[in-house]
Amino acid sequence: VYRKTFNTFGISDDQFSLWSNGVAFLTWSRGQSMHGIGFPLPKTFMNEQWNLQKKILKRMRELGMVPVLPTFQGNVPPEFINLFPHANMSLSKEKNVAWIDGLDPLFKSIQTRYMQVLINDFGTDHWYETDGYFDQATPPWLMTRTQGNTSYKTATEVPANPAAKLRSSTVYSTMSGIDPEAIWLYQGWIWRGWRSSARLSYMKGWVEGVPKGKFVVLDMVDESPADSVWRDTFGFFGAPYIWSVLHNFGGNLGM
Repeated sequence: VYRKTFNTFGISDDQFSLWSNGVAFLTWSRGQSMHGIGFPLPKTFMNEQWNLQKKILKRMRELGMVPVLPTFQGNVPPEFINLFPHANMSLSKEKNVAWIDGLDPLFKSIQTRYMQVLINDFGTDHWYETDGYFDQATPPWLMTRTQGNTSYKTATEVPANPAAKLRSSTVYSTMSGIDPEAIWLYQGWIWRGWRSSARLSYMKGWVEGVPKGKFVVLDMVDESPADSVWRDTFGFFGAPYIWSVLHNFGGNLGM
C-alpha cells in the first residue's frame, strides 16, 4: 500500500525498496526514524505479504473479528523534500526519513491516496491505527518531556491545549474524509513519561479534537501501576480506552 501510494507522488519502486527496512526490521519502519536497514525489500516479498494479508483479513472477518488497519502517519522517503520543497517537513538526523507536518496540505493528499489504496485492496471495518504528534519535527515517542505542575485534582481544571486540538482534529479529518465511519485507535504508549501539566493539557486538547467515540486509546502497559497512563490522566479525559499489556515484554515492566 505504501509503495503504490508513494509511486503516485514520484517515488519509484527501486527508491521505495531501498528506503524501506528489510524483512527482519519491518516492525521498526513505523514510529521511529529507522529506515533503510537491511534493505532492499524485495518486491516479491511485498506481493507475498499482500496476498497473505488478504487471507488473514478474510479469516478474521469470518470469525467475527474486527481488523485494525494502519494509516499514513507522516514518514516518507527523504526524496520528498526535493519533490515538494514548499511542504512543511523535516529530515531526521540520520537523513533517512522525512516527516511531514499533519497540518500541511501534502499530508492530507498522501493520506487520501493511501486510504483509497488501502480500502480498495483490503476493504475496511472502519478501525484505523496511527500514532504520533504529527508536528513534522517529532516522530512518535520522541516528544520532549517538559516538567511542570501536576497538582490538578479534576479533569475540568485542566486547560485543553488548542494547538493539540487543532492537530488531532486535522489528522482525524484526513481519515474521516475518506471513511466517515473512521475510528482512530491510538497507542497510549506515546503519553508515557510526561509527568507535567503540559502533558495533561496536550492530551486533553488532543482527545477533544476528535468526535466523541471516534478516538480510542490502547493503553498497553496496564500490568505496571507506575506506567499505566490512564491512572494519572483522568482516564484519558473520557476517551474510551482498552486495558491491555505487551506480552512480549515478559511482564517485567516497572520492576
